[in-house]
Amino acid sequence: MKSIRRRALVCRSVRISPLAPYEHPLRLNAYSFADAVSSRFSASPCHIGESVAVCESVAPDRIRRWRMTNHRHSAGFTLLELLLALGLTTLLTAAVYGAMSTYWNLAIDSEEEIKRAQIARALMKKLATDIQSCTFVEQIVQTGEGSETEEPEISEVTTSVYKNGLIGTDRDLVLYISRPSRELDYVITPEALSAFSRSSDLMIVRWLLADVSSGGLATAVAAQNPDSQRAGVAGLARGSGGVNGFGAAIELADVNLQMQVTSLISSEVQSVLFEYFDGIDWVTEWDSTTLNRMPQAVRIELVLRNTPSAYDDPPKPQDLPDSSHQLVVPVPVATPFVQETAI
Repeated sequence: MKSIRRRALVCRSVRISPLAPYEHPLRLNAYSFADAVSSRFSASPCHIGESVAVCESVAPDRIRRWRMTNHRHSAGFTLLELLLALGLTTLLTAAVYGAMSTYWNLAIDSEEEIKRAQIARALMKKLATDIQSCTFVEQIVQTGEGSETEEPEISEVTTSVYKNGLIGTDRDLVLYISRPSRELDYVITPEALSAFSRSSDLMIVRWLLADVSSGGLATAVAAQNPDSQRAGVAGLARGSGGVNGFGAAIELADVNLQMQVTSLISSEVQSVLFEYFDGIDWVTEWDSTTLNRMPQAVRIELVLRNTPSAYDDPPKPQDLPDSSHQLVVPVPVATPFVQETAI
């Protein structure tokens, strides 16, 4: 009699209470299902045989409906949900990529601008130091009455007549400067035949643009640095040597001897412009030998580009455009210009 009452209690409890708070019936064995039902309604634990009988005879329709409902809800995502998630992910990825790409390009441009400014500052400082180290002694020229001295046309850089002053064109500048040798490795004048040899503090410094179309030393330096060329320009070159050896090489246009002391110092320079102030106007040519005086100032203009490479020639559209840098260097040894005016 007690067994029948216990079974009726379990049957009544199973039909009234939902099965959602418990585990899936398929995962319950005879022990766990009977214990769950008994502990939920504070009933006495059912025996194994009784619990199975109750499960199979009391609520098979409820268990079947619960199985079908749970299977339908755990089937997975629909196609519409997958497409929507994929679209949102694509949009988010594109937005993040666009932001990172913009940041990366700005960072590269800023780094290139800083690099160019540093290169231009270093080159300008070196050029200014060389120009302000020039030596010049004005020559006394005696002419008879009624005779006029003609100023020959400046066709190329030469070192004739005397060894001081400044001789230059718009892309080539030769300076006679005074600068002691750090090693103090001077030799006597008869032995100072090589471009390296120096017999005194006097020396020659030459700045030029290495361009394959210029000819002479400029073409030789550009041909020696093919990896640095862009549009035929390899960069800015500088040579320095003794007055006797290097000066003779310049005067005789001996390219091989000049190449011994000339090297490319900046491949970022696309073009260079030297201008000389005579007190009134800026001119592109100057010869202290012919004019017998120094310019009041020298204006330097450098156009810098991205570092040439074999992998980015021609340059890419996103590369930073060429930038121009200028500097006006006063010449300390120049005689002050006094313009004569009629009263």
